[in-house]
Amino acid sequence: MANDQQSYLFSSAYLKDFSAKVFMHFGVPAGDAKQAADVLAKSDLRGIDSHGVARLHTYFDMLELGRINPKPKIKVVREKFSVVTVDGDNGLGLVVGPRANEIAGGAQLPLGSEAEMGGHKGYALAAMVDILTAVLSGANWGPFAPPFALRQEIPTRSVGKGIGHFFGAMQIDGFIEKDEFKKQIDEWRRVLRNTKPAAGTSGPLIPGDPEREAEAIRSKVGIPLLKPVVDDLLDISKKTGIPFEVS
Repeated sequence: MANDQQSYLFSSAYLKDFSAKVFMHFGVPAGDAKQAADVLAKSDLRGIDSHGVARLHTYFDMLELGRINPKPKIKVVREKFSVVTVDGDNGLGLVVGPRANEIAGGAQLPLGSEAEMGGHKGYALAAMVDILTAVLSGANWGPFAPPFALRQEIPTRSVGKGIGHFFGAMQIDGFIEKDEFKKQIDEWRRVLRNTKPAAGTSGPLIPGDPEREAEAIRSKVGIPLLKPVVDDLLDISKKTGIPFEVS
């Protein structure tokens, strides 16, 4: 009997390339396909296994059934003061999400260079990846998923209509001067980093620590995928003709 807990190692670049080719197989433009594949790859690289390539077969199923529009015309349909409503045209959430975030002004969030933010880039990136991969277009039947293959049943009813996601961006200097904000955040980090660990612990965690640790390890040794996930990727390979090798 096969051991479903058996795992195989793959490089992030290999999984990203395979995912991008799968999306392009269904007519997703190269730029969008790479964007979608990058979100999945970053999730796996940073240890968020439930939102990485484990979801690829669900996207494959939805695209094959025509439930996801591979070439959406993303547009602003309503705008008032600081609020904008974006119509994703039932496109891939992995593409619509980042685009909506850009419109929300996500680039102006404290996601600047690591030097500028006192080393907080990893924390912000982890939050962004989690937010973006939660956007599953029509395939979003819940925000949580187990860390194995997500072969969810596709409902017969129309999906993807009326499903909304909120992307918010706050301008820091509307609340506090940027330099003071950075100073306070740096002080907060110093206090936590210098806090004596409680007995039996390695000390307090700063948001993004587990993800940074996972990325450091997986960048070197590879991304572990459980057998059910690998089986799903092999199934996609068989149906599309896109090579996927397991060593």
